[in-house]
Amino acid sequence: MHSAEQKHFVLKEVPKAHLQSILKLYHDLPRSPFLRMIEDIVQEHSLLVYSYRTTNLLELRTQPGVSLRTKKRILRDSLEAIAALHRCDFVHTGTD
Repeated sequence: MHSAEQKHFVLKEVPKAHLQSILKLYHDLPRSPFLRMIEDIVQEHSLLVYSYRTTNLLELRTQPGVSLRTKKRILRDSLEAIAALHRCDFVHTGTD
């Protein structure tokens, strides 16, 4: 994780042979608030830059104070993201 002006980022290294294919996939994806998009690219090191998230869905389900309504909203938004990928003929398997 790196920080720039108090904003945190995650760097994901991808195989150099796959970088251009991955970038084309991202370019073809529709812009959606339900999809986590690449913030930046460091091509010479084959790195994708994402904004850092402090929690994930598995942690959220057990946090006290999160209402059932909020949990349902998060689930619906997650399914909307997967549906957005499917509309573009992408399949998300949940693995790297």
